Amino acid sequence: MQSIYTQEEHLYRRKEECCAYKFENDFEDCVKIASAEESNRMSSPEEPTTEEVKTPNVLAPDMAPEMFTQSSATRSTLAAESEPPKTWCQGGCKVDGQQCVGNQNHPQTIDDAECKKCSLGQTFWPCDVDGLCFCWDPSTPRIPPSPSSGKAQLSNERPCDYFSEEKFNQLAPTAQHPYTYQGLCDAIDDYNDGHAEKAFMMGTEEERKSEFAAFLGHTLHESDEWRAGREYLICADNKIVDGEVYCKPCDSESFDWETFKCNGVGLVGDGLTYNGYCNYVIEPPLACACEELQSEPAPLDGYIPANKVFFGRGAIQVCYTIVPLYIALS
Repeated sequence: MQSIYTQEEHLYRRKEECCAYKFENDFEDCVKIASAEESNRMSSPEEPTTEEVKTPNVLAPDMAPEMFTQSSATRSTLAAESEPPKTWCQGGCKVDGQQCVGNQNHPQTIDDAECKKCSLGQTFWPCDVDGLCFCWDPSTPRIPPSPSSGKAQLSNERPCDYFSEEKFNQLAPTAQHPYTYQGLCDAIDDYNDGHAEKAFMMGTEEERKSEFAAFLGHTLHESDEWRAGREYLICADNKIVDGEVYCKPCDSESFDWETFKCNGVGLVGDGLTYNGYCNYVIEPPLACACEELQSEPAPLDGYIPANKVFFGRGAIQVCYTIVPLYIALS
């Protein structure tokens, strides 16, 4: 295990994992080569006393939810060889026809000309920055790699290989459109087919299933147990006219939680304007533009076009003007 951290190119990329295993050293020790004494201690640890045993901050396998049963795929993440993700350009692209290009979603600004140098043997910036440059086949959509978790893919088991439709229905027996079991599985597989860093498939079995369980819990909470495709107060009361959705924003006192309808004029009736979730501090191109919206004419009094207003949408209810832009770019 120690040899992984003594390789210069991995010292910083894996410092978080290093600290997780070298908890007895200071954080700064995690990014420098360990001494011979430390290496010996790491390879031959003393047997801890009862008082020294620390309880790990993870669920034991026998405490895992029934939906996440154990399989023979469990192995240590660090047992795998530490290699850069397949989408990196270090040493040149491995597949004929691929080009080394810049990741337009990366926090650092980069252009393709700088990344091209990586395929010609350059090893310093930008070639040594995780995900800044990646190999791309021009005949396919230009999808940048996901941020690296630093964990290896130890199994080809897909999340829906163990998460069944029966478990889906147990978690959300009243799930409504657009939330379906097949839709969830298709979305995960479609994402993973286009990325080397795969969702819920990196690391040990416990790490993969813990990540998936956290995702399920997060989305169930945000979407009212997979029932709210749109934020209730802003667009539960909606009408579809000629294929376009119109929302009637409402305040909580006027909203009928039995019928999911807004009583009265709502937030845009009687000449009112609406700009909920509009961020005037961050402007285009760093965020989407927003405007003061007024009600549509009769017979849509109190309603506004859904595609012109920002509110919670989808399983994680993304809303503000800056969030949809970054999701679209990704």
